[in-house]
Amino acid sequence: MLCRFLLFLVSCIYLLGTAAAEVHQKVLYLSAANAANNWTAIESFSDGTWSIAPVNLEGFGETMFQRGFQAALEEVEDKLRLLMRLLNPNIVIVASKGLNVLTYLASMDIYNGPTILLSPIPNKCDHIHGNNWKDQWTNSMKVLRDKVVGPIGIGIGTSSDEQSIIVDMMNETLVCGETFEETNGQIFFQHCPAWFLRSFPGDHGWKNQDSNAINIASLIIRVLNSMDEAKKTKVHAI
Repeated sequence: MLCRFLLFLVSCIYLLGTAAAEVHQKVLYLSAANAANNWTAIESFSDGTWSIAPVNLEGFGETMFQRGFQAALEEVEDKLRLLMRLLNPNIVIVASKGLNVLTYLASMDIYNGPTILLSPIPNKCDHIHGNNWKDQWTNSMKVLRDKVVGPIGIGIGTSSDEQSIIVDMMNETLVCGETFEETNGQIFFQHCPAWFLRSFPGDHGWKNQDSNAINIASLIIRVLNSMDEAKKTKVHAI
C-alpha cells in the first residue's frame, strides 16, 4: 500500500511539472475503474492551450466490488485531496460511476469547480441516498446544483439506453427545472444555466471510441469558453 501511494505521489509531481511547463489550462481525468480513453488523441485538438492529466484511482474497482462504493471512496480520499492540492486543475472529468466520485469531492469541499461528466451513472453511497435510480439521480443532481460552481458539461451517447437512463432520469428529478433543446441538439437546464448536455454517436462506450475524441475535446473547449465568458461578465459587473 505504501509503495502504491508513493508511486501515485511521484506521478502527481510529474503531471504537475508537465502541465505547468507546457500549457495554460490543466484538465484532470479521474478514472474510477473506467474503460481506457485515448487521451493523446483528445488532447491533439487542444492547439496547445490545455492538456489532460489522466489519473487512475488504483484499486477503486476492486474495493467497490468487494466492500461497496462508499468504501472505495474513503480508500482514495487522501489521494484525491493530495491530487487536487498538487495539480489544482482547471477542469475535472469523470465518467460513468465517476459521477459520485465528483459529488464526493464536492460534498467534502475538496473540489467544486468546472466539471465534465461523460455518461454519468449514480451509485448509492453515504452522501447519495436512495434504493432506486430516480432517488440516486435526484440526490446526485442536488449535490451538483448546490455544491459545484460550474460550468458543467455533460456528454452522453445517442443510444436509447443512454437517453432513457441519463437524460430522461435527469429530467424526471426536476432538480434543475425543465430542459430545453437548441436547434443544434444541445440541451440546457432551466435552473442550472451553467450546465449543458450534448449527445454523440454510440452507446455507453461512445466515450472510449477514437472517433469521438474530437467530441470529448469539444466539451472541454466549450467548458473553457464558458469559464472565459463568466470571467468577462464578472469584470464588466465590477
